[in-house]
Amino acid sequence: SAFLVSCLPSSTYSLDVTTCVSILSIISPFKQINPDLHSMLLQKFIDVMNEYNRIQLEYREKCKDRITRQLLISE
Repeated sequence: SAFLVSCLPSSTYSLDVTTCVSILSIISPFKQINPDLHSMLLQKFIDVMNEYNRIQLEYREKCKDRITRQLLISE
């Protein structure tokens, strides 16, 4: 709760104890989910990066093929 209070400018917000407790009760379940969420997001990131790599390799091969064909035509 000290972190939450320190993040908010004191001149604009005044947090009473009940507000802090309600904020913490909302945040608390997310702390328990966090490792699972992190794991899921990490796996999705890895999947996306693998797909990106596959597409990039395909593009590179297509470019090589196109350049090879153009060289054969020009000779």
